[in-house]
Amino acid sequence: MTSAEMKAVREAANLSETQDEIFTDLCRGDLYNYAICQRRAIDARAFYRQKKLIEEKCARVLPALGMDYLLSQK
Repeated sequence: MTSAEMKAVREAANLSETQDEIFTDLCRGDLYNYAICQRRAIDARAFYRQKKLIEEKCARVLPALGMDYLLSQK
């Protein structure tokens, strides 16, 4: 995902501050989930709850932004 795509998704998805930080870490792709939990000092359950919300928000806004091709990337 390019930085322009990330910015468009962030704005359209209306992510909270915590969700935005997690989204950024996930997009970087150099950290595993547990490393993001440690970096952000959050419980694993809270992380996965936020991650699920981020994925749901992104799935709703990507088609509206014309970025359906990003849905197939994980």
